[in-house]
Amino acid sequence: MKFKDCPWCYGKGCNQCKIELDKAMKDSMEPIFTTKLDSPEEIELANEVIGREAIEKAFGPDGGGLQEVKLNAAVASMKRVLRKQNSKK
Repeated sequence: MKFKDCPWCYGKGCNQCKIELDKAMKDSMEPIFTTKLDSPEEIELANEVIGREAIEKAFGPDGGGLQEVKLNAAVASMKRVLRKQNSKK
């Protein structure tokens, strides 16, 4: 078996390809961002990740593509955590 992103053989084919493919498939199945659209704050965070302007910027000229979407999701998730911590004080 050959897995093109295998860190061991770099896609030439080795006994680690199946294991690395399974790990990559498992990682790719997890959502990069989830939200509940029941509050204005959550809608704001969703727009930062999957809103029209965010998607156009990410996939437009000079955009970062999926990596930019993932970064936006991470930033939005961090904002959610910080807001939650601040509301407890």
